[in-house]
Amino acid sequence: MTSASKPRSKLTDRDVETAIDFGEGARVLRDNVVQGLRIRIGRTRRTWFFFREYQIKGNRGTAWKRLGFWPGMNIEQARRAALQEAARVASRRPQPGRRQAITVEQAAADYLSSLETRGKKSAYRVAGLIRLHLLPEFGRFTLAELSDAPALVRDWHSKISAGKPVSANRIASVLSAIYRHASRLDRSLPPASPISGIRMNKENPKQNALPFDQYGEWHRIVSALPALRQGYYKLLLYTGMRGAEAQGLRWSDINLRSRTITLRGTKTGKDVSIPMTAAIAACLKLAWSPARDGDEVVPIDTTSPPESPARDGDLIFPGARHWADDLPAKGHALRHSFLNVGHDLGLNEIHLRLLVGHSLSGVHASYLTRMVMEGGEGLKSSQRKISRRISELMR
Repeated sequence: MTSASKPRSKLTDRDVETAIDFGEGARVLRDNVVQGLRIRIGRTRRTWFFFREYQIKGNRGTAWKRLGFWPGMNIEQARRAALQEAARVASRRPQPGRRQAITVEQAAADYLSSLETRGKKSAYRVAGLIRLHLLPEFGRFTLAELSDAPALVRDWHSKISAGKPVSANRIASVLSAIYRHASRLDRSLPPASPISGIRMNKENPKQNALPFDQYGEWHRIVSALPALRQGYYKLLLYTGMRGAEAQGLRWSDINLRSRTITLRGTKTGKDVSIPMTAAIAACLKLAWSPARDGDEVVPIDTTSPPESPARDGDLIFPGARHWADDLPAKGHALRHSFLNVGHDLGLNEIHLRLLVGHSLSGVHASYLTRMVMEGGEGLKSSQRKISRRISELMR
């Protein structure tokens, strides 16, 4: 006869091994994590299967499906498969129809295509998150199944959160966006989002900044680098630019007559112009001096804009994205250092936000241009004060 037993504690692979080694006759072990998941231990086979009784509009029925065989399918894989079947029963769709059978992989591909069509710069980052975290777990799930299995999505989010809490939030948001995008095209999908059971992690953004007493050491290390890299890292510190903004700078973005630098396509989606001080111009001069096609140094007249067709429009810092120099502070830490200096000097908060390209919450777009134009001298003064203070700290 076959006997059924329900373990008091969580069923594990070790419990299955023990039942195989010491059990007498055929047995059925029930999982107390996913209701309906069972394993039948016979003489030659150990079979995972899902069994659930249900009632729909007064009509009783049962759902039974063989999921796989142990040890080829372990307990975690069996639970994942059982949750898919449980979702079908709970949604009253034991066998999903053609429209409900849109898989997460197909929906993700369609969503990425829409991002690329709209010219979203975040498309490549979203694609990386999907490829790394989403498809390995849920690629073959249908959207309807995932909507009806919030516990499975919650456990997946918790698993990623153990090592990468911020990435876990990002990929959960991406999954929600994929589902919303698909729902606009397919009204038959369940209204509940797959992430309805998730509680987002609290994010504490890093605010690393270079201590004032370490500017001299930082300057000494950076000065030992090639001129092009010196100019790049010093420009980040003197302007508070994001790394991607500096990497995308071209010589055509530098206006020596108005002494401004234009940042194209910033994170806020708008072009931003910032004042250029003598210290910032010196950083650009370091990048302008090295020849592009060899080690020869070409003398350049920095009193006028570049006019050479070979140089005009070229990236100022080609290859900067791949530089991995070992520095006490680089990247976003230099942006925080710039803001730290500005706050230490007691400068106007609006000026600082405009200098680093932050959006101004609560300020209507129609007033932003007026603020920049009327505060132009104030912005230049703030930039000069920060440049002067950073130069003093690096001595």
